Amino acid sequence: MKWNVRTLFTGEREELPIQDTLDLSGLEWSGEHPLVKPVFVHGAVTGAGSIVVLRCTVEYTFEGSCDRCLAHFSRGGTLEAEHLLILSEADSEDENAIVVGDSYELDLDDVVQTDLCLEMPIKRLCKPD
Repeated sequence: MKWNVRTLFTGEREELPIQDTLDLSGLEWSGEHPLVKPVFVHGAVTGAGSIVVLRCTVEYTFEGSCDRCLAHFSRGGTLEAEHLLILSEADSEDENAIVVGDSYELDLDDVVQTDLCLEMPIKRLCKPD
């Protein structure tokens, strides 16, 4: 879902609460689709003028096959994310910054999908031992 954050950059608003349910079941990771259940996102975009920040909590359930025994497993997780929102790449050197551009649109699906891909385990194990 796309969120318009123009009022935060113009100073008309200081906070935009975010609560959304995302369908990321189409995401493929190592030949599987690990996010078959809805992903819940809640938090806020806050700011004043040129400093606008997205802070959110992402709740997800990871499903997959164990790399060791091939058993199917499911594991819930929570991810805390924080990103600076900017209008152009020239505005910041922060690699976590998200460019919203002249449209002032924040594509929450893309942000959460990228954050979850970075969070996913390289070696998927049903048990730690």
